[in-house]
Amino acid sequence: MVKEVHSSVDTGALRSRSAQWLGFAGLIPFWMLPIIQFGEAGLGTEWKHAAETAILLYGVTIVSFMGGGRWVFRIFDVDDSPTSLFGGFLAAVMPPLVAWAVAAAPDILWGREFGPLPRCLIVAFLLLYQLGQDWAHRRVIPAWYMELRIMLTIGATAPIFFALVLAPMV
Repeated sequence: MVKEVHSSVDTGALRSRSAQWLGFAGLIPFWMLPIIQFGEAGLGTEWKHAAETAILLYGVTIVSFMGGGRWVFRIFDVDDSPTSLFGGFLAAVMPPLVAWAVAAAPDILWGREFGPLPRCLIVAFLLLYQLGQDWAHRRVIPAWYMELRIMLTIGATAPIFFALVLAPMV
């Protein structure tokens, strides 16, 4: 015989706290970018370049993760608008595809220290935030989500921006 168990745990609050913890922990690699740039000079340029590349590829991965989240949410969106291009799925896949294409291009193609990848990531994060605003206005996502989304968007884009601005000074 199976007994039903009822919990008094607020699952919405639990989801919110879990998303906050994981989201803020996910910002740590982004903040390593400016730290590495101003780190110990004895690290060597090769090691710094490898670390910067890894951090930026992490950013591409996060953009892909966010695009995948939009894709899944779009599948279950009850307000399906047939007038939108590709049913809204194009907005989910374009930021990750552009970011991966820029990341896959060889360094020599760009002729600069960073190339366009950091700028591309900043634009992708801001675009994905803006796309989330539509769902917030329609109230199809929890109220706490966009508050968290703005903090995480700023938390991910600010260190990339700092790294771009400060890189020539290092």
